[in-house]
Amino acid sequence: MDLIELMKGVRVVILIDAARSGQTPGTIHRLDASDNPISNQLFPRSSHAIGTVDALELARTMRVLPARVIVYGIEAGNMEAGQVLSSSVARALDEIVGQIIRECEVCHA
Repeated sequence: MDLIELMKGVRVVILIDAARSGQTPGTIHRLDASDNPISNQLFPRSSHAIGTVDALELARTMRVLPARVIVYGIEAGNMEAGQVLSSSVARALDEIVGQIIRECEVCHA
């Protein structure tokens, strides 16, 4: 529910979350949730009260979903609590952060 509150009044949201589609850990998924729902099969429910997809769709229903919503999913390996990131997931996270920075630089150029 905190995610919904954070989205109120902003124009762009970029989220990074663990994904689970059966692909190799570290695989990157980039989805645009601005106009249409994204699959909840890619982002399974987590230890949070509601999952990413649920929060986005609730925000859409409440009419507080920002105009642009990009969701990056990193294919996870071990999702047990307390586990450190595998090297492939850590590399994917670094790659996504770099891509987000480049996209932001282009938008503000």
